[in-house]
Amino acid sequence: MLRVGVDIGGTFTDVTVIEDETGKIISDKVLTTPKDPSQGVLEGLEQVGVDLAQASFLVHGTTVGINALIERKGAKTGLITTQGFEDVLEIGRGNRTVFFDIFHKRPDPLVPRRWRLGVPERLNYRGEVLRPLDVDEAIAAIDYLAAQGVQSVTVCFLHAFENPAHEREVKDLIRARHPHLDVSLSYEVLAEIGEYERVSTTVTNGYLKLAIRAYLENLEASLKRMGSAVGLRVMQSNGGIMTAAMSKERPVQIIESGPVGGAVAAAYVGKLTGQPNIIAFDMGGTTSKANVIRDGVIQTTTEYWPAGYMVKIPVVDIVEVGIGGGSIAWLNAEGFLTVGPMSSGAEPGPACYGLGGTAPTITDANVVLGRVRQLVGGRMKLDADRARAAIQEKLADPLEIDPVETAVGILEIAVAKMADTIRAVTVARGIDPRDFVLCAFGGAGPMHAALVARELEIPVTVIPPAPGTFSGLGFLCSDFRHDFVQTFLMSTAKPDVARIREIFAELDSRGTQVLEHEGFRAEDIALERSLDMRYVGQAHEVNVRFPGSWTEAVLSSAAEDFHRLHEEHYGHCAPREPIEVVNLRVTAIGRNQSPTIRHAPQAGRESPTGRRNVYFKELGGWTECPIYERTALPPGLRLAGPVVLEEHTSTVVVPGDFQAEIDVHGNVILRRIS
Repeated sequence: MLRVGVDIGGTFTDVTVIEDETGKIISDKVLTTPKDPSQGVLEGLEQVGVDLAQASFLVHGTTVGINALIERKGAKTGLITTQGFEDVLEIGRGNRTVFFDIFHKRPDPLVPRRWRLGVPERLNYRGEVLRPLDVDEAIAAIDYLAAQGVQSVTVCFLHAFENPAHEREVKDLIRARHPHLDVSLSYEVLAEIGEYERVSTTVTNGYLKLAIRAYLENLEASLKRMGSAVGLRVMQSNGGIMTAAMSKERPVQIIESGPVGGAVAAAYVGKLTGQPNIIAFDMGGTTSKANVIRDGVIQTTTEYWPAGYMVKIPVVDIVEVGIGGGSIAWLNAEGFLTVGPMSSGAEPGPACYGLGGTAPTITDANVVLGRVRQLVGGRMKLDADRARAAIQEKLADPLEIDPVETAVGILEIAVAKMADTIRAVTVARGIDPRDFVLCAFGGAGPMHAALVARELEIPVTVIPPAPGTFSGLGFLCSDFRHDFVQTFLMSTAKPDVARIREIFAELDSRGTQVLEHEGFRAEDIALERSLDMRYVGQAHEVNVRFPGSWTEAVLSSAAEDFHRLHEEHYGHCAPREPIEVVNLRVTAIGRNQSPTIRHAPQAGRESPTGRRNVYFKELGGWTECPIYERTALPPGLRLAGPVVLEEHTSTVVVPGDFQAEIDVHGNVILRRIS
């Protein structure tokens, strides 16, 4: 049987297949098809030659959600809320998410003002009814939105996280009067305190529903025609997977579906190699992403701003920058060389692709410097003349410098931006990147890994096998995961142990039921409990995990952990200050059997397959460089730079001040030697 993972990126769609019996990995890449992303998925599966009738497990990561937000191509969405709270989406928290850009403009709300309607009703903070729902006003609001052609209605009432009765009543009215309308309730999407965060998250969910549903249904139908008999799973932003059916109802959970696969795969490589502290660095065709695995745990956050919109859900803590192989190099208004964030994408692609692109890109710079000559096993030959002409015409001539020097400048700027991205998830959070191992992947990551490691003084870099399709491996290593939260404000000085036990029991039950519905047995289900805690008077919380059942002793231990984590995160703590619990969380995990992966060289060939001139600034210019077929290199082999290691999905560039070693798992280990 086969396990199949498919990842849609901005430039390439990646397919990874693992044979259960042998542990053999097969992977490939095809250009993404922006007009219909599912077409690229089907082309990738055909390219690999996988028989979907043999697939026992099929997981998909998609950018459809984030693209719908960026391009504003979601459903026509309306909002029904408590009267007087119609403008919460625009008021927000009053903070600036971008501090130093005087031209920054917040994105327009996903729901225009004319479709944000308030109805009379009111609950207090305990969920007690102060004013019953005005049914006539609610019906009028529903009928108005239906008459306006709204496709999706979101309902978010004040304090509904404590009592969802009014939200459910409105949902019943919508179902009775206009059953064609889609409905999202804030209680079902995010039962958590924070009016703006709850409204924004629920609206985002409703806005994406129709686009995600149409895409997944189209893909499922196509996969069935290709012989698939297993249900489609989808990667979530939190690092777990869920069924396609659940994804259609909770599309807000899969906005960062694709990038998190790399984080899961990097954690897997860390366990395999005995490296618990990993910086995962993913450079694809459109963007570069970084996140941290600390003590074997993928770092997550619950505050996320996709395309500038607040979404408060657990998500792998990824920092992203618009630097990828297809990122365009250009001259700004002052005449300075700049790289990204604009990308040539898959259509028309970099100039060297020969598909009509004329803008110079990072890939073109690498081609001009001799670092790469082909992609996907030679199916895409890169045109060095087109690359040089694009750099010459658009950049070198206006700057009055040599095209090669310009190409070097493009890479230096790109590397500086990627290093800053890694600093954002390390140095900015009190982590020294020199204490971590860099795991570099993505189609373009291995080409630039040594340069980024040099910039950050990271001593060891790991480049896994098939790095260009590495995220797909992460999909196949992931467990099912569902997150549940319930707000419960409580001082730790006066704990209500009985109520806490009651809430946790309810959250445990919900998590267990969802996983049992997805086919998991009790012995394969794990429930992880945690608390969001803060000092009294604070507006931000720290998540504290704890094992076992709830007792006052556990609460005391959690308080000690809170002080420690607060100091770790913010550089200080206040052990004498009172603490309060804000939210109770349960993460329900359905354990998948991890695949057994075996990497073996195709042949024990230690000699180079050829030589070519490659430009290395640190070596003074053009250097005759040996070229190796990476998959043929035996474990234990050491190669002193400069060398280039070519493989089907990527190219590893080893500069002159680095040494490469092949470990027993097929990873390339880079260490700086001078």
